Amino acid sequence: MRFHKLQNVQIALDYLRHRQVKLVNIRNDDIADGNPKLTLGLIWTIILHFQISDIQVSGQSEDMTAKEKLLLWSQRMVEGYQG
Repeated sequence: MRFHKLQNVQIALDYLRHRQVKLVNIRNDDIADGNPKLTLGLIWTIILHFQISDIQVSGQSEDMTAKEKLLLWSQRMVEGYQG
């Protein structure tokens, strides 16, 4: 059973690498063993790669990272709010 879990997670990680998702220090056994920190990090990386990287903000430069685009978008959305 564990072997199958490890193999399935490895297939998913290989697919993410093929899609050029940056995976750092994460192995199939980290996910299969339920490491919450690495699992949440992987989920955030997937969100960044497939969702946030597509954000287009007026005034952005071509070399901005997804995180920088998200920060710029967030700043523009809350601009003018008092707090």
